[in-house]
Amino acid sequence: KIEKKILLAFSVLYFSFAFFSSSLRIRYISPIIPPLVILSIFGVRKAIVLAGRFGSPVRRNMAYLIVTGGICTAIGMNVWYITGQFRYVRPFDYLTGKVSRDQYIERYRPEYPVIQFINKSVPPSAKVLFIFMGNRGYYCERCYVFDMVRNKSLIANVIKKTHDPKALTNILRKNGITHLLINVNILNRWATAMFARQYIKTFRLFFQRYTQVVYSKNGYFLFSLCSEAKCN
Repeated sequence: KIEKKILLAFSVLYFSFAFFSSSLRIRYISPIIPPLVILSIFGVRKAIVLAGRFGSPVRRNMAYLIVTGGICTAIGMNVWYITGQFRYVRPFDYLTGKVSRDQYIERYRPEYPVIQFINKSVPPSAKVLFIFMGNRGYYCERCYVFDMVRNKSLIANVIKKTHDPKALTNILRKNGITHLLINVNILNRWATAMFARQYIKTFRLFFQRYTQVVYSKNGYFLFSLCSEAKCN
């Protein structure tokens, strides 16, 4: 009983910590999978023992059938999920050489071509601000930071404090930011929902006067940050 309580307490506390501290990802809660598997085995064993306590053979067999059905249903759901993931990932496309490594990564990470451009063309001293990238910096070989930290946006906070796009530029450069990598599709929806009309004007003026598109693909844009309007 003590072991079960320890495993259950660990699972609940770890899940709560992962849930409230960051955006929930399966990799963040993977350490609780073994304890949950052990607890599920204890549960199955308990169900089988309870089913065997029925005096009537008919009731006992019915209880065994229900337990077996529950186990088969759980296994079937897991097989269905794994099969779906396998169809989505399609690993043999890459393993058999049907697609290249870069093509395979781009299939699931649409920002990958822009990341490649950053690695090849952006100076090593650069610092890139990732905006609406889902807190993903996979494969990026340059220094980068995220705009959204704990559901708070650096750019949004600055724009709400000042109507001056130049001030936003100065703050970004003060933090060492030289480039912006943006998921533009999400940015447009977010800006419309987040800002009043006067803030949207400031937001647009910032991009028009103090940034320049360097590269774009699949809805992801790389901007260089200018100190003066407008850089060449």
